[in-house]
Amino acid sequence: MIDQLSHAPFIPIITSKTTLDVVDALYQDGFKVIEIVLRFPESATFFEKVRSRLPNAVLLAGTILSPAQFQEAQDLGADIVVSPGATPELVACAKSLGVPWLPGVSTPSEVMFLREQGFLVQKLFPAAVLGIAWLKAIKPVIPDVQFVVSGGVKSDVSSWLSQQNVLSVAASWTPSKINAF
Repeated sequence: MIDQLSHAPFIPIITSKTTLDVVDALYQDGFKVIEIVLRFPESATFFEKVRSRLPNAVLLAGTILSPAQFQEAQDLGADIVVSPGATPELVACAKSLGVPWLPGVSTPSEVMFLREQGFLVQKLFPAAVLGIAWLKAIKPVIPDVQFVVSGGVKSDVSSWLSQQNVLSVAASWTPSKINAF
């Protein structure tokens, strides 16, 4: 998973309300890693259409809250499953299905628990509330965990990416081109 995300400084988060033309444009502009949230009844169909149109894209299935949703994401062909948090049930599901999982964290205890479970890449959520100071404080204490930051991150992407423990920024807005960073 680190290999897939380390080449994606910015991950656009899109919904099924987004048109396929916009997804195509994002991909053509260099956004090869895209998160699609599975929050709406039509999300699965939209995910399948994007997978069909962009077979080489790295597609993340977002907002996974339950093992059933995790299984659905795997069935849809998600390359990485993303959750805003982590539960023991999701940990067990991720381990049994073997699909890369990006679990959400917001406390050192959550980071430590997931680290013990073997998850060294985690989603810091809600990042804007926790702030860059949180990342700076956790780095010397838990240096081997890296983060994808998400949740309220605005246009200060470079500030987040300058942190040694940040792989990527994920947000529902996008710059016009990947080389904006």
